[in-house]
Amino acid sequence: MRQGLQLLWALILCTCVCQAQEHPPISVFTPDEYKADNQNWMIDQDDQGRMLVANNEGLLYFNGASWRSFPSPNESIMRSVKVIDEKIYSGQYMDFGIWQRNAVGDLVYQSLADKVRDQIIEDSEFWNILQYDSFIVFQSLKQLFVYNTSEDSFTVITPDHGVAKVFKISDRLLIQSLGHGLYEIENAAVQLLNADENIQRERIINILDTSTGLLLITETSGLFQLELDGGLKQLSTPIDALLKTNTIYSALALKNGTIALGTIGSGLLVLDERLELLYHVKQESSLPNNTVLSLFEDRSQNLWMGLDYGISCVNLTSPFVVYQDATGVLGTVYDAQTYQGRLYLGTNQGLFYKDIDGAEDALQFVPGTEGQVWSLTLIDGVLFCGHHTGTFIIDETGAQKVSTIEGTWAIRQVPDKPNLVVQGNYNGLHVLQKEGNTWRYAHAIEGFNNSAKHFEFNGARSVFVSHEYKGVFEVELNENLTKATSVVKREELERGKHASVVKHRGRLLYVRNDGVYQLLDSEARQFQKDSLLSEALLNFEYNSGNVEVDDLGNAWLFVAQGMLKISEGKLSNEPLVKFVALVDDFQKPLTGYENVLALGNEQYLFGVKDGYFKVDFEKVEASALPFFIEGVAVGENLEQKQTVSLDSELTLHAKQNNLEFSFGVPSYQRFEAIRYQYRLLGLYDEWSEATDIPLARFHNLPHGDYTLEARAIGNQASSEVIRQEFVIQKPWFLSYLALVIYGLLFLGTIYLVHRLYQRSHDRQRAKLIMENERKMSIQHLKAEQDIMQLKNQQLSQDVASKGRELAAITMNMINKNELLVKIKEDLTKNGEPGKNIASVVKVIEKNINEEDNWNFFREAFNNADKDFLKKVKELHPGLTPNDLRLCAYLRLNLSSKEIAPLLNITPRSVEIKRYRLRKKINLPHEESLVEYILAI
Repeated sequence: MRQGLQLLWALILCTCVCQAQEHPPISVFTPDEYKADNQNWMIDQDDQGRMLVANNEGLLYFNGASWRSFPSPNESIMRSVKVIDEKIYSGQYMDFGIWQRNAVGDLVYQSLADKVRDQIIEDSEFWNILQYDSFIVFQSLKQLFVYNTSEDSFTVITPDHGVAKVFKISDRLLIQSLGHGLYEIENAAVQLLNADENIQRERIINILDTSTGLLLITETSGLFQLELDGGLKQLSTPIDALLKTNTIYSALALKNGTIALGTIGSGLLVLDERLELLYHVKQESSLPNNTVLSLFEDRSQNLWMGLDYGISCVNLTSPFVVYQDATGVLGTVYDAQTYQGRLYLGTNQGLFYKDIDGAEDALQFVPGTEGQVWSLTLIDGVLFCGHHTGTFIIDETGAQKVSTIEGTWAIRQVPDKPNLVVQGNYNGLHVLQKEGNTWRYAHAIEGFNNSAKHFEFNGARSVFVSHEYKGVFEVELNENLTKATSVVKREELERGKHASVVKHRGRLLYVRNDGVYQLLDSEARQFQKDSLLSEALLNFEYNSGNVEVDDLGNAWLFVAQGMLKISEGKLSNEPLVKFVALVDDFQKPLTGYENVLALGNEQYLFGVKDGYFKVDFEKVEASALPFFIEGVAVGENLEQKQTVSLDSELTLHAKQNNLEFSFGVPSYQRFEAIRYQYRLLGLYDEWSEATDIPLARFHNLPHGDYTLEARAIGNQASSEVIRQEFVIQKPWFLSYLALVIYGLLFLGTIYLVHRLYQRSHDRQRAKLIMENERKMSIQHLKAEQDIMQLKNQQLSQDVASKGRELAAITMNMINKNELLVKIKEDLTKNGEPGKNIASVVKVIEKNINEEDNWNFFREAFNNADKDFLKKVKELHPGLTPNDLRLCAYLRLNLSSKEIAPLLNITPRSVEIKRYRLRKKINLPHEESLVEYILAI
């Protein structure tokens, strides 16, 4: 089954050829990339090198780094665009006008058609825009609107037979009317120039001015010459058959003298000065579409194509030439070699060839070589092909297998033995021997069975083999190369991914990710790191240790950003190292299997994933890249950003401290791997890592003065450093007014704190004073209480003294009165009345006089209880003096018997007085009179 599939595949390869051809590099932009519709009708370039494209959805704008789109003003298809005097003019359905850049870099449209709106024929579309002196011509299929820019006025020309297309030839304006001929406009009048039936019948795509007349490029009938005498003749060209079988839709004379023709269905044709086909670029050659609607040559002589699906840019002056096979028949190129006038390509599909000088020739397959080709090695005029199935010798008749040992990685000639070669295979080393003019398989080298993808001789009997996973082995062979007498693993050399050994100008080198090591010629036979080559390698991101040595003796190291070319120094023994940049998508798929072929005259061929590319290093020039800041967006966050004006002194609010600078690099070389670096002076002085993202973003920048410095880095040169100064203002809370307010607030706060402190101090002081006063009051009260207590004690003592005195007086009075009464009674009872006795009795009666006793008693009683009689009088105003006297005696808690002598009455009479007193004061019967008196 497997053999049947192999035979079928071989049959397919033998019957198929690769129809692709060599062509300049092409950049492709699809609608998904530029975010608009698929059809593109016209292309132009502005003063800074940006590309402008009239697209179905509006105006496209490309600065080399990013695309932008501006919708058509009336949502119609934009058919034409033209940059004139830094202004962008466009034409669309029923409208034409000017796009101008505003302060923030956006394009804003202003209609000119409004001035002549009533003169535009219904359903007109404006397909072309031309400049003629100070006039701008807008062309529809029915009219010409001539805009006088100096007077801002219009002249409308409406030919009787319509306008198929208008052409500007030197100082002449020509128009074609289908079915009628070619006309010239003079003084706003249309005059017939030629009415040949070919011109009437065939649509003219473009008219080119030549020394022998006008060259007319027609849609389907080829090329015509309108001679100076007015005659018309058809030109016979080498590509007449191609021209007549394809429809030409666009045509352009290029600056290098060639002519570009855009076709419908057959891609791009480029003719040389002899009108021979130079390039035929179509979908099989990387174009996304075969219908070319528009052509434009930019300032760098890149040819832009507006396609029916997408946009492409062809680098006509590039030092690179590309061969890409989109069919998949060729496959990935693992090695290339020139031999007997042919270019051979070893791929994973087999071996292919074509003539070296046949750029347009198709690749042919070498029968019998289907499958993986690992290497092509030219030794003493013999081309060896290392193949998955064995080893072939290649000549003009085909391929002859000389070894069936599978997996021939590489082939090396044995030093000093020209009739022997050693091949490294999947399972070790094998010897091929030349007998006469015939090579045959001789034998395997016993004792070493490891895969030998990379190996080199160091003398006739010593071989160094690099194994990616096991390391480096030094294999010593016997004299007839049949056996390995010694296999030593070089422990000082660590294994590495895609590491390899290589022989370069007599030096044995080992290359891995940490540098380049050289085998010293000393007896120690040790490897030592080569400082120059290691430094050159480590300056770039490591990609592969695979080293290719071309036929001129140059060694090529492949890094992530491109290649390092190591050549012999002209003035010293030190090698020269030159960096050659490459775009990643051509290099990465072949990591570990990179290959290079020297073609002579500084031209080299490199195999890639679907073909190859050539580089002419004599054409590689180190020219500064055009570079500018496209715009700047700011905001509190970059998700909700707004574009601001790029002034020389950009001043931003404090909240606009998130910035995004976008860059433009209008360099459109396919193999120009442009990267960007920047630094922000005022924040950090170090350059950022180079990146392919054309943006510089800064988040949450503090206020201050900044200077953005940025540059673009290309393959061979960098752009000039551009600078943009900007200021982020202080936030309002750090402004001078805010600082004044803060100062006032600070002073106010200090004053307030002082006042509060003072108030608190006053309160504390008042509190202390009050507390002290309270304490003093308490002390004073206590003192007063003490005094009062002392006074009360004194009063009590006085009262007690007065009471005792009163009691003593009362008792004396009682005793005295009782004594006097008793004396009186005795005198009256026992004595005889006489003069002397009467006078004694009179004296006694005088001494027991009730009124005198009361007055004396009342004075003493008031001293002891001065308010009592007053209170009793106030409570009972109706009491008589005798009642008050009784109350006083009762207050002293005297009994009736003790009161009687004081009142000079009997105790019975005292009781009666007491009874009467109770009645006067309305004292209840059950209440004690004495207790009531004592309570007052």
